[in-house]
Amino acid sequence: MDFDLWLKDFIPSTIMKEYKRKHYIPDVDLSIANFDVFLKERESLLFEALSRELKI
Repeated sequence: MDFDLWLKDFIPSTIMKEYKRKHYIPDVDLSIANFDVFLKERESLLFEALSRELKI
């Protein structure tokens, strides 16, 4: 199952924004066809969060 479909099926829309923020899911197309962009954007989100924690 594509990740975008899984999210829509299992995560209520009322908490989707917070769920994505908490789990570092970027606001991009989450279909398998866009996987490379998803990885690049998620890496950036994780790096930013880690940098804040480590005060780099």
